[in-house]
Amino acid sequence: MRVAMIIARFYPVQSGSEIQCRTLSGSLIKNNIETFVLTQRLPQQTPLQQIGGIRVHRVGLPLLNKVGSFFFIIYGILWLLRRRGKFEILHANLASSPAILAAMAAKLTGKPAILKIGGSRGSGDVATSVATWYGKLKLAFIRKNISAFVCPSNEIKDELLREKFPANKIVVIPNCVDTARFTPCESNCKILIRQKFGLPQDAVIINYTGRFEPGKGVETLLESWRRFEKNNPTARHLLIIVGSGSLESHLKTQSAGLRCVRFMGQQEATADLFRASDVFVLPSFGEGLSGALLEAMACGLACIVTRIGGNIDVVTDGRTGILYEPGKPDELCAAIERMIGDQSLRRQLGQNARSFAEQKTSVENITQRYMELYKNVWNLRLV
Repeated sequence: MRVAMIIARFYPVQSGSEIQCRTLSGSLIKNNIETFVLTQRLPQQTPLQQIGGIRVHRVGLPLLNKVGSFFFIIYGILWLLRRRGKFEILHANLASSPAILAAMAAKLTGKPAILKIGGSRGSGDVATSVATWYGKLKLAFIRKNISAFVCPSNEIKDELLREKFPANKIVVIPNCVDTARFTPCESNCKILIRQKFGLPQDAVIINYTGRFEPGKGVETLLESWRRFEKNNPTARHLLIIVGSGSLESHLKTQSAGLRCVRFMGQQEATADLFRASDVFVLPSFGEGLSGALLEAMACGLACIVTRIGGNIDVVTDGRTGILYEPGKPDELCAAIERMIGDQSLRRQLGQNARSFAEQKTSVENITQRYMELYKNVWNLRLV
């Protein structure tokens, strides 16, 4: 079984979908599933690269926006048609240009295609598609020509069902996390990591890692932290914010006057920053299933997350974390104060979170589920 993994962007782009694609592709190769990545060629990128043992083919014209996406689809279809003997399964990531490319290639080659849907609610694949006439046409086309739709959360599954996608084509498979890379550490290890990043040793550190974009809820987090500092004027606990995005300057302006907030920028060493922290916060208004959340859980962090989407599939309130209503800074502030004030609660929630990640969302577990799905859609093709 050989897999053509199709995605609009790939490394060095490192948002959630790209990280998931790279992690799964590498794991498939380790399991003797020949896998290559087909992605859009961007400026200053070569047509062929080898990244972490994965062959990455970049096609199309090195243009941005919709023009670049159009040529990615055209060049991608031609590229796959010429190499139809090199793969059995088309695996598209996100219901954008990769979905259209995979559906067309499936129709022309007779090879089955699966599509992993990304995001939920207002910013998700389904909501953004049904908002326009051409998005509705796209959904109708992929509904007919894709063999299986992978949803990382039950909320996304419900969205597909509301849009009349056949239930027998929908499967829920969570995102994966490399539990060998993202691991807890002992207190001595935490001391050294905090020294490395210049973080205080005697503080409880709250960690947000993610994009600075609308819908991620970082504004709510900063407002909650402002209330925390007002309620606890002498406290020296620290909120670290890891990542980047279009709202960065706005968020830094919003944080003016806060004593204990540190923007860490975009980081490669996210695993170390999780291990340096005590609590992870995800204040999003909409998520498919956050990779950062799974990474934090694998590192044994107690988590505070909004009661939405994939969050409620992996975080059980009072067992693996604390849930609160999105956009409610008072609720988030109360949850932060509770976590900071109760070390035993943090420890227990973190241990439970690590166990969940190992048992349910480890890359080994999720890889086996995809391999089974590939076999099923291939066998259906032969019926």
